[in-house]
Amino acid sequence: MNLTRRRLLKTAAAAGATVVLGGCTSTAAETTRPVYAPSEPVRLGFIGLHGRGNDLLKSFRQVPLAQVSALCDVDPQVLATRMGEAKAHGESPMPFADPRRLFDSADIDAVVIATPNHLHAVLASWAAQAGKDVYVEKPVCHDVREGQLLLAVADRTRRIIQAGTQNRSDIGLRAAFAALHAGEFGAVSAVRGFCFRDRASIGRLPMPLVPPAGLDYNLWLGPAADEPIMRKQFHYDWHWVWNTGNGDIGNQGPHELDLACWALGDPGLPESVLGLGGRFAWDDAGETANAMAAWYLFPGGIPLSFEVRNLAPKDKAAGAYHGIAEAAIVVECADGELHAHRGGATFIDHAGKIARTFAGDAGATHQENFITAVRQRQSTLLHAPLAHAVPSADLAHLANASMRIGVPGDAQAALAAARGHRELGEHVERLLGILEGYQIDLAKTPMHIGPVLSIDRSTGLCTGAEAGRANALLQRQPRPGWEIVV
Repeated sequence: MNLTRRRLLKTAAAAGATVVLGGCTSTAAETTRPVYAPSEPVRLGFIGLHGRGNDLLKSFRQVPLAQVSALCDVDPQVLATRMGEAKAHGESPMPFADPRRLFDSADIDAVVIATPNHLHAVLASWAAQAGKDVYVEKPVCHDVREGQLLLAVADRTRRIIQAGTQNRSDIGLRAAFAALHAGEFGAVSAVRGFCFRDRASIGRLPMPLVPPAGLDYNLWLGPAADEPIMRKQFHYDWHWVWNTGNGDIGNQGPHELDLACWALGDPGLPESVLGLGGRFAWDDAGETANAMAAWYLFPGGIPLSFEVRNLAPKDKAAGAYHGIAEAAIVVECADGELHAHRGGATFIDHAGKIARTFAGDAGATHQENFITAVRQRQSTLLHAPLAHAVPSADLAHLANASMRIGVPGDAQAALAAARGHRELGEHVERLLGILEGYQIDLAKTPMHIGPVLSIDRSTGLCTGAEAGRANALLQRQPRPGWEIVV
């Protein structure tokens, strides 16, 4: 006898199947393998509705058989606004302030998580253990240990989990990388990544910021430490504080790092990592780097070099690489360069001419891909599974760790550190030129020049002399009650 998902869940509940989580319970059995009737929608709960969460609401509304069934935000003003917009769309979602109560609901099939970074992994793990499928924004983890725990939860619960790295669904990029992997551009010798995003200072307050009225600050903090907030804006600018964010290498950067991993055939974690950089020109409450370079070496000897720049260059031409002044990657091949970014790719031959163009769609079907995989109960259909998203996130965390435990150094010290790491020196020279345009004296405001970290590719943690200091940054201790329990 065929059972619909609703009837299967009721059967599981009647049988007393219960999942106990760190902070929530559910009667939805995690081993349930539901079957959807042809016209039966996937009932979605959205967690985190400000900014990117609102963008995802709009995207999922365009997907057939995706139903907005619940909205959750710890900020009552944001929640009220989105509930009003849902009503205007003819929807009647359930409102929640606490995501744990949403996980308890048997009327929700899957969740979409677009909270601050520090909540991604724990909420995704709790949702999966409550029997929900999950769409979670990048980076899928705030540190390396979280990523490993989330992978273990996903493996045990066998839920469908899609990462918000939508470039994986871009039709132009899919065609370009298929051609790359088929050898149509010759052998790959190196990959460069660029996180070029002009950003402004977040300011600094004389006294700690008071969170928005009515916001449940304990829920907002989740596993993060309760530290004074000295920035001017509560929302979004949490990206630039280590307690809740990962800097731009962990914000915009995961998209380009993910493209780089894709180009390399998704090799997993690197063998070694080096990071250097700092925060310059802004005397603000931010802690993360706005000028940074990183270098990774993967098995087989192919290097990935990566550059983060949030300061608008005084000389636009000097701030670009082969005409690239945006977030993108360059794959160096025997026959030329593949330039890839959101919206497609171009292959440029050694004469500097565009030999092939791959027009993209910015991953317009990424959310539909998730719904399709959920309805068919086939994780292999996912374009951006955790197996790809966790290593992409970890690249940001590893480079940040190297930089953060680094020693102060001037321009000459930074160039000396780059020697012996193919192509890294060119990135450092470009960053030094940017800083010179801002009249930054690195003798007075030095860079943090990190050591080369040796990586245990099975755990993502470091080995060797620097392991103690680096691993302390790669596996934080969450606040009690916010642990990921496998």
